[in-house]
Amino acid sequence: MNKNILLLIPLTAIVLSGCASRKEIDDKLAKGCEAGAKYVMDLTDNDMEIVKVLSTTGAKDSSDKSKRKITIRTLASLGGYAEEERDYHCTFSETYNFGFMGHAAEIATVEVDEEVYGRVDGNLKKLSLTQFQTMVGKIQRAMN
Repeated sequence: MNKNILLLIPLTAIVLSGCASRKEIDDKLAKGCEAGAKYVMDLTDNDMEIVKVLSTTGAKDSSDKSKRKITIRTLASLGGYAEEERDYHCTFSETYNFGFMGHAAEIATVEVDEEVYGRVDGNLKKLSLTQFQTMVGKIQRAMN
């Protein structure tokens, strides 16, 4: 047997063992999205509170394939009384390194009550730079 093939087998195993599945990545992004939605709701004095996440979905952004749109369907409470299902949406820019062994995601936008907060076309929308940096920090902590 060719020695090069024998060397290739362990290398392939190492590359594949470093890969995270799309579901694992989407689950991390959903945790970040929840943190981002909570931050925006606190910032805007929104009386809604996320009680629990019911489901999550992820898909490539239709306008930019390097972005991933995450939707979290939640059970939300209004002032601790009435509960209803609510959807929150987040868009992340994603990058992968060699062999898809590493994944990095950066929040672009968080959508709460049909209002978009974050970076749109390179400009901040509805957040100051300090608020955006705080939101990014909360999202990154939630994803780790």
